[in-house]
Amino acid sequence: MIGVGQPIRLPPQSRQVEHEGELAVVLATRDAGSPRRKPPRHILGYCAANDVTARDLQQRDGQWTRAKGFDTFCPLGPWIETELDPSDTLITCSVNGQMRQMGSTRDMVFSISQLLAFISSVMTLEAGDLILTGTPSGVGLLQPGDEVASRSRASAAGEPGRPRRAHRVGGRRLNGRIADACGAQADTTGRQ
Repeated sequence: MIGVGQPIRLPPQSRQVEHEGELAVVLATRDAGSPRRKPPRHILGYCAANDVTARDLQQRDGQWTRAKGFDTFCPLGPWIETELDPSDTLITCSVNGQMRQMGSTRDMVFSISQLLAFISSVMTLEAGDLILTGTPSGVGLLQPGDEVASRSRASAAGEPGRPRRAHRVGGRRLNGRIADACGAQADTTGRQ
């Protein structure tokens, strides 16, 4: 995981690193298996996340640990929204100012309650754990120098969301350039 303004590094093991704008759920309390309709008391809040994925490694390995586990592959934040209604939250992701993903949590296959109930039936979730909830269609390739920004905001209320700094894939900070939520800029010096 990385915070706002930190670079996403493109690993030399992959030639197909892709963005995945998502809503992240942040847990407030320990959860060792709750009913399907989980009470919101387990949830502290929500934040925008980018579940960066080395798609070629994911396909080659047949599982996702390496493809999603590189040190800089999960920009999120910069803050936790504690008043967000996740039933109709707009998720967007843009690259170099062009919209690539846009979807609503109302279109998710499984609700956040269902996701948390299922996960906590398998493993104990601890306060501070993050659950990424899935991505809308439109995931795509990141290149060195790209600026990617993910955003989550309440759709129904029409809230504009707060401006957030973007991340750079690979190298430098954006020197005060403002973008939406967690983003990134590709390494202008190439792969590490």
